[in-house]
Amino acid sequence: MNMRMRMMGGMMGGMMGVVAPSRVELDILLDYLQKHAQEPIDAAKYPDLNTQAGQAFSTSCVQCHALPDPRQHTAQEWPAVVGRMRGHEAAMGKFVPDKTTTAEIIDFLRRHGRTRE
Repeated sequence: MNMRMRMMGGMMGGMMGVVAPSRVELDILLDYLQKHAQEPIDAAKYPDLNTQAGQAFSTSCVQCHALPDPRQHTAQEWPAVVGRMRGHEAAMGKFVPDKTTTAEIIDFLRRHGRTRE
């Protein structure tokens, strides 16, 4: 992406005013993204993925990305994350689970979320 931004920046006076990041800025971005990247779930560690709640979690999340490891967030953080994802699903015209199913998904994630640090 950076290479494309640099190439387009040299053409026609720049790409709509977008300036490609410097090498230092790229290093900062890469460090941030590696630190905060989504960790995919290891299904073998979660045998209850086969339950109704686990299947609801799987069906909903895989519409847009790999299933996240529930330990990426604390039990307290998951409701807000799920709420944000519901908004994304609606905005992208994806299937949005009903309130009961959403509660099951949140319960599944909270049971497996990491404890506060």
